[in-house]
Amino acid sequence: MKRGFLKTPKANRPLPSDGLVTAKSPLETKQSQGNDRPVLGHTANAQDHTVLVTDVLKTPAIITAIPSTPSSGIQTSQVVTVAPTKELILQNRSLARQIPTPSPVRYAIRETEDMGRGLFATRDVALGENVLVERPLVVLPKNIGSAFKVPRSGQNPDQWHEVCMDEAEKLLGLARDRMNEEDRKLFESLCNISAEDPQRRPLVSILVSSAMNLHIRDAPMAQNFGNGYVGIPRLGSRINHSCIANAVFNFDPDTFLVSYTATRDIKAGEQVFLAYFPATATLAQRRQGMGRYRFVCKCSACTNATEETDKFRAEAYSHIDNLVRRAMVPSQGPGPSARDLLAQALKLKDQLEREGLDVEPKFSEAPQLAEGAGYKDSHVGFGFRWKAIGFNVETVEYKNIKFQVWDLGEEELKGVPLLVFCNKQDVQGAAKPEDVSEQLGLAGGETSRPWSVRGSCAVSGQGLEEGLDWLVNAIQEK
Repeated sequence: MKRGFLKTPKANRPLPSDGLVTAKSPLETKQSQGNDRPVLGHTANAQDHTVLVTDVLKTPAIITAIPSTPSSGIQTSQVVTVAPTKELILQNRSLARQIPTPSPVRYAIRETEDMGRGLFATRDVALGENVLVERPLVVLPKNIGSAFKVPRSGQNPDQWHEVCMDEAEKLLGLARDRMNEEDRKLFESLCNISAEDPQRRPLVSILVSSAMNLHIRDAPMAQNFGNGYVGIPRLGSRINHSCIANAVFNFDPDTFLVSYTATRDIKAGEQVFLAYFPATATLAQRRQGMGRYRFVCKCSACTNATEETDKFRAEAYSHIDNLVRRAMVPSQGPGPSARDLLAQALKLKDQLEREGLDVEPKFSEAPQLAEGAGYKDSHVGFGFRWKAIGFNVETVEYKNIKFQVWDLGEEELKGVPLLVFCNKQDVQGAAKPEDVSEQLGLAGGETSRPWSVRGSCAVSGQGLEEGLDWLVNAIQEK
C-alpha cells in the first residue's frame, strides 16, 4: 500500500532535524471491541531481549512480547520499551483475551489499479461497526534519539538523524528476529516505498511507510521515553488513504488492540480508507505529504478542490468553534437566536458533507449547540454523522421498541411518523396541542406523514403512555 502520514502537533517536525518518526494518529471515537479479525499465532521467543548501553545508545531498554506469555490464538506485539513501562502495560488483564473472530470475516486484501494492495469490505459494514481489530506487529519509541539519548556532539542535524535511523534499523531487525515465521513474513512483505532508503534501511522504510501513533502511557520513572510510541500494523498497513475516508482507527492501551471502525456505511466490495492528513489541510498541503510517499489521491475532495474549498477546510474548525461559543450564551428556550444558530449549523453540515468531513470527530459532537438552543438535558448532543440530523434529546425504550427522540429532522425523516409532546400542561399558559399543531402546519393537512400532537406532563406522566402507544401503532402500520 502506498502510505502517507498524518502530521499531528506532536509529530510535525521535519524528520532530518530530530530523528522523529512521523505517523498517523487515531481519531478519538467511542468504539466497541466486538468485531475483530483472525489471529496469527504467537511469538517464537517470549523472553525479553536486553538493549545494552553502547557508544551510541546511552539508555538501556528491552524488546519484549506483549502479552508476555502468549498462547495459541493470541496475537503478539514486539515492543521496544523500558522495564517499568512493560510492567505497567502487563497490569491490564485484558491482554490475555482472545480476539473474537467475526463470522463471516468482513474484509479481504486485494490488488487495486493504482494503489497497490488495499483492504476491501467483503460484506456490508454499518456505521460504527469494526472492520478489523488487531495487535500491531512492532511498537517502538517515536523518537529514537530522545529515547536512547543518542549524542549530538560533532554532528549536524542531518548526520544525527542518519545515526538515529541506523539504530532504528537494528532495533527493528532484533524485533523481527523474535517473531514467529508467519508474522516475520507478513512484516517483510509490507510496503517500503517511503523517503527513507529502502536499500540501505528496508525495515525503517517499512516503519516510515506504515507507522501509526499509539497512545501508550509510560511508567512514572520512564516518563516521555522517546516522546511517545509508534506501531506498525498488520493488515491495517494495507488500508489506503482517501481525503473522504470511511473509517478511523483507535488504539486501546488496555487490550493493546487497534480497531478500524466504519465512519460511514461501507458496502460489500468497497475499499476501506483512512485519512492520513489533517482535515484542515489544503490541497497543496495534502499533495506535499503525498509526494513524500509517492502517491496521488484522486478522491473528489482533491479532484474538485478550489480556493473556496481550501479556505473552508482551513477555517472549518473555527466555524464550529464560533457556533459553540454562540451556543454557550445563556438562553431561556428556542427563540430567534436559536433558530439562527440551527440554520448556520445545518449549512455547515451540508458543507462538511460535500467535503467528506462530516465524519470528523471535531464536527460530530457539539452538545453546546443544543444547550444554546434551550435544551439543558445532559444527554443532548448534536450529531453531524448520523442519518437523522438534529438535536438528539433522548433514547426511549417502550414495549420492546427503542425510539430516538429528535427535535429537528431533515429529508431523511420524510414520511416517518411524527409525535409531538406539548409538555408542562400542568403549568398555566403552556401551549395547547391544537395551537402547536397549527403553528407546525400540521392541522391544515400540509404533511402526508402520520402525526399526533399530544399534551403531556413529565411530573405526573400524563399523556406519555398514550402518545407512545399511538407511535407504536403508527410504526407497525407502515
